[in-house]
Amino acid sequence: MHRTNRRLALLCTTALLASACGGDDGQSTGATTAGMTTATSTTAPTSTTDTGTTAGPTDSDGSTMGSTDTSTDATTDPTDATDPTDPSETTGSDSDSDATTDEPTTDSTTVEPTTTDTTTDDPTTTTDPTGQDECTAVPEKLIPCDAAVDDAQLNDPDDQAGDILKAIGVGCPGNGPDTFIDIDNPKFVSFNNQQSKRPWRVAKGFGTAPSVMDPNKLLFSAREGEKFLMLSTGRLNAPNADGVVIEAANSQKNNHENFNADDDALPPPMSQAYGSNNGMGGDPGNNCDGVNDCSDSLLENWNKGDGDPNDKTWFSFDVTVPPLVYGFEFDFVFFSAEWPLFVNEDFNDMFIAWSTSEVYTGNITFIDGKPLTVTSLDNAIKNIGYDGYNDKAPELAGTGFEDRGATGWFGAQAAVNPDETITVAFAIVDMGDANLATVAIIDNWRWSCEGCIPSEIDNCEVEQIIE
Repeated sequence: MHRTNRRLALLCTTALLASACGGDDGQSTGATTAGMTTATSTTAPTSTTDTGTTAGPTDSDGSTMGSTDTSTDATTDPTDATDPTDPSETTGSDSDSDATTDEPTTDSTTVEPTTTDTTTDDPTTTTDPTGQDECTAVPEKLIPCDAAVDDAQLNDPDDQAGDILKAIGVGCPGNGPDTFIDIDNPKFVSFNNQQSKRPWRVAKGFGTAPSVMDPNKLLFSAREGEKFLMLSTGRLNAPNADGVVIEAANSQKNNHENFNADDDALPPPMSQAYGSNNGMGGDPGNNCDGVNDCSDSLLENWNKGDGDPNDKTWFSFDVTVPPLVYGFEFDFVFFSAEWPLFVNEDFNDMFIAWSTSEVYTGNITFIDGKPLTVTSLDNAIKNIGYDGYNDKAPELAGTGFEDRGATGWFGAQAAVNPDETITVAFAIVDMGDANLATVAIIDNWRWSCEGCIPSEIDNCEVEQIIE
């Protein structure tokens, strides 16, 4: 299938730039800086009681946006919304994993990651002790293993984290590194795991809109294997008989508390503090302190939301980088019922992907140096995404975000060093309140031969993926 991609320009303009970080399988994915932090065990809070969250404002259409959910029992489940009819074909997937590295296109605004300078860490010019002089450790025949992962059987994330993460393409069994991506210490933290409504799902698809390129599969369907992983600041319906999550029309703006952690901290190893310039900040991507956010992108949003992250769902894993591999990539979609009414407001839900590395430590998903929030994604949703608020967006049918917005599929890329062990973590948080749902879909985690350049933050922005 033919793919093209467009880079979100700096300052979140709608200019589309050529990719500066080519994927190993021909898929252009947005670069995001990768990172390095000491791997830290995730410790779940000890109580599932919702201690109360800041009331949010009222939606202009009259729906309640400021009501505080006072329920303290995570077993209490609201009545599920009636699902609309879903399409008959929902299992389309994209499992390409060609190990050939595409040479990135050079434009005047980005720094090309490959170089002829033999003093740099260029995988095309480096020779390892075995005499290998090309990046060949990226799986050529990645064997997906998520088909057998049954959402209905995933009731204990503490014990089943490894199975859950198979949905994004990691942790599958195999006969060698060319067929699977091995991980260690998988962790998945969610207090609310009731079957009918919970803040995460393993599903084959989301919504009912067909793909423009392939009407026999859903627009929001798996990009690797058969399934993907969904995280929400609210609660999600269980997948239907076809494995698809379908929500009632416009239901996400009335989808509030999910009974997950509301303590005022990011889950480890994440940190909102400045990490560049040896922890002093002001030099994003350079001289990382190895603990905090070297992108310097999280603190401003954290402070604007009064340091009040709610409804947190997160996961992490450790993974060892193959020889001569300098990056990893993953694909995601961002939906939010807070958009567009709370652009530049305190209520600014945030999706964070974090990496620890000798190269860089910190948030690896951002636009114009800002984390992925309702505000930073405003132009992306209006101009190259799906705007259900100002225009009709049939692409959002069955998602519950029909009169709100979503980005469509995006890609991110991070930089690592060969042979090191890194920790990768993802989290979604409801900043400033526990109202109005935001959803992220994550899939197709994979190695790439080339990483982006951490010191060039514009070189490490997310990119749109078009199929």
